[in-house]
Order: sequence, then C-alpha cells, then structure tokens
Amino acid sequence: MKEIVILIVVLMLVFIPNVLFRKYLEMSGNELIQIVNEMKDNLEKDLEIDNEYAQKLKKDFIEKEKIWILIVDHDMLDEIEYEVENCVAQYSKEGIRDFIASANRLRDEIEDLPKREEVSLANIL
Repeated sequence: MKEIVILIVVLMLVFIPNVLFRKYLEMSGNELIQIVNEMKDNLEKDLEIDNEYAQKLKKDFIEKEKIWILIVDHDMLDEIEYEVENCVAQYSKEGIRDFIASANRLRDEIEDLPKREEVSLANIL
C-alpha cells in the first residue's frame, strides 16, 4: 500500500506541473499569435503600418522568453526568436509576402511548443 501511495504522489508531481506548463505555454503563445495576426490584418487591409505592433511583438516575446527559458528547450526558443525578428524586419508593405511567410512559420512554432514540451511517452523516447 505504501508503494502505491508513493507512486501516485510521484505521478502527480510529474503530471500536474506538466498540465500547468502546457496551459501557460498555450495562453502566452496565443497572446503572441494574436499580435502577429493583427499585424497581418493591417498589411492585408492596406492600413497604415504601425510599428507599435512590431515593437509590442518584440517586447512581449522578450518578457515571455524569460519564463519560457525555464521550461522550454533552448533550440526551440532560438527558432521562435529568429522568426520574431524576421516578422519585425519584414513588417512593411514591400515585404508583405515575406512577412506572411515568416508570420505563418512563427505561428506554427508557437502552436507546436506545448505539444513538444508535454511529458508523454513519445517525447520521452
């Protein structure tokens, strides 16, 4: 009986933080995706380019990176950071195609982040 209780406690210590980390990554990632989508909408609707969105994307990513670095593989963060920089650099009327391509890659990277970091048999092996 003692072994079963210990096993249950250990499993709870592994899976409860995993669920919390995954939810946090999804929520914080969605905030970044929302900014990128607003930038994309502005370009597609031919609205005036507002560099506040680009600076907000960069600032929000830096804030989130401080926490993500504790729970996410550093290589994945480097890929996301590279795409954030690309989005900021390509945010113009002339670079709309490059921006959209970069924004799509960034969105894919952020959406895959919780799946890659969850504790599962596939990720362990």
